[in-house]
Amino acid sequence: MSLEQEIENSMAAVRRIVDQIKEKVRALPDNPRITRLGPNTFTVRKKDLIDPPREDKSGGAGISNWTPEHYDFILQYDAILDAIDSGDPAHVFTRLRNILATERVQVTSKYSIKLHPDVVHHLQVLVDKEAL
Repeated sequence: MSLEQEIENSMAAVRRIVDQIKEKVRALPDNPRITRLGPNTFTVRKKDLIDPPREDKSGGAGISNWTPEHYDFILQYDAILDAIDSGDPAHVFTRLRNILATERVQVTSKYSIKLHPDVVHHLQVLVDKEAL
């Protein structure tokens, strides 16, 4: 087997692994505190518009975030999938770790989505499990 063929085989294997990771991101749970009325429409109770208190770096009370993107886990997962697709497949875990570190996913050069704490948790569990 030529070196070129070995590289192609290795890259195909990396792409298969990335596809498996993407399937696992797609399978992450939706927000249980919303009621979906359609693929792009949902309701959320007023009491669920405030995130629970954080035990990490912020340490304070919950943060009120009324942007629809914050509560739409499927939209956030789709943005994460786009980020996975946006670069070299060999660096998928680096991109996922960067998303986790910032708790944001870059949608365009000027727009990013602040991830819901539950999405961050689900993604962290996935990365911890798959990166081993």
